[in-house]
Amino acid sequence: MSSETVYDYAVIGAGISGSAIAHFLTQTGKSVALIDKVGVAGGASGAAGAFLAPKVAKGGYLFELVNRAFLYSIEFYEHKAPELLTKKGLLHSAAKDFEKSRFEYFAQNHSEWLQKPKLFNELKEEFYKDALFFHEGALVASKEMCEKLTQDCSFFKDDVNSLEFREHWLINNSLKAKQVILTTGHEKLLDETHIKIRAILGQRCDVYTATHIPYNLHQEVSVSATKEDSSVTIGATHHREETELVIRDEDNIELLDLASKLVDLKDVKIKESFVGVRAGSYDYLPLLGKVVDTKKTLLEFPSLLHDYKAKKDELVYYPNLYMVNGVGGRGFVLAPYLAKLLSEHLLEEKPLDEELEPSRFFYRECKKRGATWRK
Repeated sequence: MSSETVYDYAVIGAGISGSAIAHFLTQTGKSVALIDKVGVAGGASGAAGAFLAPKVAKGGYLFELVNRAFLYSIEFYEHKAPELLTKKGLLHSAAKDFEKSRFEYFAQNHSEWLQKPKLFNELKEEFYKDALFFHEGALVASKEMCEKLTQDCSFFKDDVNSLEFREHWLINNSLKAKQVILTTGHEKLLDETHIKIRAILGQRCDVYTATHIPYNLHQEVSVSATKEDSSVTIGATHHREETELVIRDEDNIELLDLASKLVDLKDVKIKESFVGVRAGSYDYLPLLGKVVDTKKTLLEFPSLLHDYKAKKDELVYYPNLYMVNGVGGRGFVLAPYLAKLLSEHLLEEKPLDEELEPSRFFYRECKKRGATWRK
């Protein structure tokens, strides 16, 4: 790492979230140092199936957020790198009986998203009979897209062991940056107990098959349309609370068994398998914005643990430090949209959605530690 340059921004973590925010900032002429110990999209993002799909629900903030991001991200990828985006549509069915009412509600209230699919012989009737066909469903070439977005950055392949703020941020006692953005996924750099991230193991298996699939399929597992190289991607988040990056034969068999409930895959030959640890938040919403410095805040407001609830603008935050995290299995849907929001906040001072700010977990931590705030 160079000690000469002071970068406008250092982005720590080069998955799709880090790649997207680095892209937005470099496009405005800012100098960006992108840092990752395993390379661009070397972790969960490179292992992701990178399916783009809407969220089926009856409403709510998460429903609105994901579907705004879905529409934005498809347009974003199509503009930036159309050769890395495959738009084939998505046939999506409820995985559990309790989900069926959501699909029925969605079909009745959002028919503009839907079309009737052209069925094909290998499609399983028990899968498609209650499924919805989204004409905008798509697939991204995950690693190639991250590399495309970060081509104008200064990339450093390094493990971040120290992060200290003096006049600027000093990373590993060498690289300097005016502002830092953490997109580190399940790995923590800050000693903050209120920032809790679920580590979720996801797997992807690329296979060759004699079955030609004209569009993407999803029910528990995602199966891609047949790609230009005649391969098919199968992906799922089916192992939770695991972080061991081991590709096991039984996991590939499980993926293929789940896929066989959707489509009859003939003459299957495994091309390549991937595994990665995704990062999800405990309330399923991503974390976007400034990070509370717990020690300094409680020194300033010790009564936060008792009867006083400080307003968000009274809390003490790490200076010039932001976070994009907790995107879970929807990283390629959410990341461009969240990066747009954060870049507009940083460069134009547009406010962020309060629902996404990491400070929400600080307040919850205070309550767990005994706070009983007066109304």
